[in-house]
Parts: sequence; C-alpha cells; structure tokens
Amino acid sequence: MSQAQAQAHSPLTIVLPAPGIVGQMIADRFCLARIRKAGNRYQILEAIDTKTAKEVLVKITRRSLVQERVLCRDIAWLRCNTSDSRVQKLQSVIKTAPDVALVFERHGKTLSDVMKDGTLTPFSKRYVQEICLQVISGLQYLHRTKVVHSTLSPDVIWLTDDFGYQSHYHRGRDGFVEMVRYAFSKSNVTDITSQKTLRTTKLQIGYYGQMSDKCPGAIVVEGVDQYRAPEVLMG
Repeated sequence: MSQAQAQAHSPLTIVLPAPGIVGQMIADRFCLARIRKAGNRYQILEAIDTKTAKEVLVKITRRSLVQERVLCRDIAWLRCNTSDSRVQKLQSVIKTAPDVALVFERHGKTLSDVMKDGTLTPFSKRYVQEICLQVISGLQYLHRTKVVHSTLSPDVIWLTDDFGYQSHYHRGRDGFVEMVRYAFSKSNVTDITSQKTLRTTKLQIGYYGQMSDKCPGAIVVEGVDQYRAPEVLMG
C-alpha cells in the first residue's frame, strides 16, 4: 500500500513532515505553515487551525522514541499548569498510534522575531526591565513546579499583545519627553520625532514539555549541554 493510500485509510495519522513542506494537514485540522524547530524525537510547527482560522503551535513527538510514562507526565503537567498566564497554554492533545501532537495557543511574535525585524527596536530601558522581570517571574513559576527550562532564549519568549503604535516625542527644556494625552506649547518644543514601539511588554514563556529523558527526576527541556547545570546533566 502506498503512503498516499495509507493516509487515506487513516486520516488522523500524523506524519512528521520533511523540512520545507507547507500546506500539509495534521489530523485533518491543522495546516502546517512552517517548521520552527526539529529534534531527533520531535518537531515544533507553526500551523493554522482550519476550524478557528487562528495560528497555533504544534509539537509532534514520535511515540516509539520516547517513553510512554514521559509523555503521560508531560501531558498531565501541561494540562494542570499552563493555565498560568506566564506560560503558553496547551489547547488540545491528539494521540495516534505512531505520534502524539500537543497543540498550543499562539499569540503575537517571539522576542527573536521582533529583534530580527528591527522595526520596534531598540527597546527603551523601561521595556528591557519589564521584559527581564517577567522572564524571571516565569522561570520562578516553572521552578516551583519542578521544571528546568534549559532552552530559554528569545525564540521561546512570546510577546503577546498588539504590536507597533506610533509614539511621538518632543525635545523640551528637560530633554525628550513622551507626548501622551496633553499638548505642549510651540515655544517649549524644539524638535519632534516619531518612533514605532511596543504597545505593551506582556509576554509568555514557551514550554512545550520534555524533549529529553536524560533526567528522570524532573521534567527537563532538551538544550545545549554547555549551558546546563551539572546537576541536570548528571541527573
């Protein structure tokens, strides 16, 4: 039986797509838009939910390569803990014989995407402080729930609110001051500039479950060994 015939007889079968395939359907619902990350046991995909027309993230794990108890533990943790606003929310779980797909809500853009685009950067000192404080708060939450996030990077920090509004600044006697809801007399304004910036720095940390079973005592995301703590590497 050909692969096409096999897929026709089992429409819910999830096939790990090869890099570059766009438009492939996952479980007859999620249309693949882009492969965001891939490992030996999993892929994380950007997809469109065809029932709601919303963007989502899908993590597909090959069941034969990961212990079942690890998958069950991941799903249980994600269902219980990702209701917290600091972590991306698990939307649904799709189980088939060969694979498990975890579907996560997706809002906004990653910090990496915003920095690469450059339209809204550089961030002000206040924005940098707000982002750092939220990341620390999110990590503290994960640590309290026995999760070590060893792949934390701008790629998994999601800025969730609206992007890009026009900010106007004037140069007055005290330097640059943001014009919010009040006007200034022309005599006090020597220069006016305009810059797009973030409407808010509200963010979420992307945690998609365990991607490695090297550390059986805790849920650990797969990462680069040189950035891991010795106790994580040694289990």
